[in-house]
Amino acid sequence: MCIRDRYQRRVHGKTAKISDDAAKSLRHAGRIEALSIVHSRKLRDHFHFHIGNFLPNLRILNITDCPLQEDLSMLAEKCPLLEELNLSGDSWVKSVTITGIAKHRRLQRLHLGHFEHSDTACDKDLQEYPPKGLFLESVFRLPESFVSLNVLYLEQECSLTYWLDTRIKRLRPFLEIKYT
Repeated sequence: MCIRDRYQRRVHGKTAKISDDAAKSLRHAGRIEALSIVHSRKLRDHFHFHIGNFLPNLRILNITDCPLQEDLSMLAEKCPLLEELNLSGDSWVKSVTITGIAKHRRLQRLHLGHFEHSDTACDKDLQEYPPKGLFLESVFRLPESFVSLNVLYLEQECSLTYWLDTRIKRLRPFLEIKYT
């Protein structure tokens, strides 16, 4: 059995918690080009450091339904081949996460989950002023952000999605926006 098979069995799928020891096992999987972690509510605080330090050939990173509140800017330097990042689902993506990943020069596809809120608080957040979506709009306004992004996937079941769609399309008319 190769390291890729063992690794996928250990970390892929519905995971309750990914310990630091499990994350450190990534050092033995340096040639992996795609990593998928789904529905883990307890990624360790520095899990992204393990990904960056041990997976330099990573092209696709799927962290669906995992609350993500870390600065991912190190992935721009440590995972220069990254083309697709999936943060969809009830990921409760934070501002610092978006600011960090916006610096990546090769990222072509971004799946964005619920931004600064859970999947149960979508309607409530639309009533805030200023709306949380203004931050995302300001990131896309910067010419140095998401320079290679071709496709942006937004959560179809989020009230903020349609507002974001029209605002971002004005700034980036050639960016394809799809719903998940």
